[in-house]
Amino acid sequence: MAVSKSRKARMAAGYPGRRQSTYEMKRAILRWTKDKGLEPLTVMLDTMQEAHEKAKELARDKTGTKKKQEENELKKRSYQRQALEAAAMAAPYVHPKLANITHKGDPDAPLAVTIIDDVK
Repeated sequence: MAVSKSRKARMAAGYPGRRQSTYEMKRAILRWTKDKGLEPLTVMLDTMQEAHEKAKELARDKTGTKKKQEENELKKRSYQRQALEAAAMAAPYVHPKLANITHKGDPDAPLAVTIIDDVK
């Protein structure tokens, strides 16, 4: 069986065998991060909380010159943006979508809907 040039090149470079698939690489990265205690949701929530706390600190700080206050306002908005982005990224993991929730009432006590026609 003939070996392809790319495989020969990989073997010559010290990488014998087949290349790892993307799925296998992702699984390896997830195992590594889990071993280190760095799950993606935890990182997103920590980032959100830290950015939110820094923004609150800057909002409370009213000391300094006008230029310093303007700088603090820009920093505060930057931290708020970071917190918002992290919250948006974490939301699908924390809150279920409404389309995935089954809405059903109590069969023994159904909701009564009254339609009123004569609105004055």
